[in-house]
Amino acid sequence: MRSRSERQVLWPAYFDVKLSRKDGRMVPKGSAVDEPKSEEILAAVKKCGYSGELEADKAFPHEWYKTRGRVVVKKSVSKPEMLKKVAAEIKRARSA
Repeated sequence: MRSRSERQVLWPAYFDVKLSRKDGRMVPKGSAVDEPKSEEILAAVKKCGYSGELEADKAFPHEWYKTRGRVVVKKSVSKPEMLKKVAAEIKRARSA
């Protein structure tokens, strides 16, 4: 799963309600959560039926000083579709 064409990278910043779109958030504020963890993103990815792996020692380029990790997912759908499903699953898991 190393080739760029075979994988998608999901960073916690994509789901962070405190960040602006300019700073890296990729989901609408209504779908975003406060301080998402890469571990819960991985759990949501697996719950949605995708295969992924956690890379805990990585830092989002815009936040190079924070090592929050990332989740690498095998590409099976478009990135916006995956982000929408994963964000909804994170919100559902936090409300439970």
